[in-house]
Amino acid sequence: MLEIKDLPAGARYLVITARRSDICWEQECAAVRNWLATRPAALSQDKVDVMLRTINSTLPSDAHPVSVGHCYADVPAGTQYDVVFDHSDPDTNEATSAEVLFGVAFDQYVDTTLSHGHHQTAVLRFPNGVPSLLGRLAWDAISSDYLCLCAATDFADIRRSLTGTYNQRLNSFLADPADPRWSSDALDRMFADIDGDPKQQLLTILPMIDERLVTCSRKLAEAQAHFLRAVTLHAYPANMVATDEISWLFARFRTEPTPQRALMIALLIPLDELPRDFRSKILLLLQGTPGNRYVTPDRAGGFRAT
Repeated sequence: MLEIKDLPAGARYLVITARRSDICWEQECAAVRNWLATRPAALSQDKVDVMLRTINSTLPSDAHPVSVGHCYADVPAGTQYDVVFDHSDPDTNEATSAEVLFGVAFDQYVDTTLSHGHHQTAVLRFPNGVPSLLGRLAWDAISSDYLCLCAATDFADIRRSLTGTYNQRLNSFLADPADPRWSSDALDRMFADIDGDPKQQLLTILPMIDERLVTCSRKLAEAQAHFLRAVTLHAYPANMVATDEISWLFARFRTEPTPQRALMIALLIPLDELPRDFRSKILLLLQGTPGNRYVTPDRAGGFRAT
């Protein structure tokens, strides 16, 4: 489980990709009912009953289903947002009041928590009316004009992360996440645009890199491994990263372990400082990948990235 509090403020926003029409919403509800009619073995009857009551309930007049992108964390019912903004231009924003009621994933599973890492339908309540920006999104079709919801207290950090020159450089590096296009000089210029010392600069950029890499193939490509090594070297060794400073990465790795995340952790934290089961999973994910060369047995008996 990845909680919102585990993420840096600049990564705490919900991406909305489309509005759901009444017809499309009813079709989704029907699909859920059909799936639950089989009473999947993994679900208790009590759980099935709760899901049916939720999906069969009449939505409040101020509630609206929307399609959301790769969910940034596990977002529980009752989570409130105060700002809606354009992902490509955060200066286009609007004050709002929005609350999460429940979500539907895969036309099957109904839950009061929007689950991390999945595209799903979120039913949101807008007690003060639907924000005008939401009218820019298409009905029932994924739009490239993504809108986002966030807490007002996080918006300044989010805006900085999305509009900084370093974000534009990162987007150009990772236009193809499987094959980053970068140079040492370009990386130096990117970090120079970020406030703070080398470690703070690295901690700012890592969540953004992770969000982009998780959308591509689970295979750890050669170019990715070189890129991650070059990025993490920025703070090493004078500004070593502590485990608690990347708690968000550990939480994401527990929820969705990938070779890319395994390599990032291995490059940042000596593996002999991690729990044995955690270390074993990382080594297993890196085995047979280009990232394996960066993890070698240490003569003291542990493992360290080289």
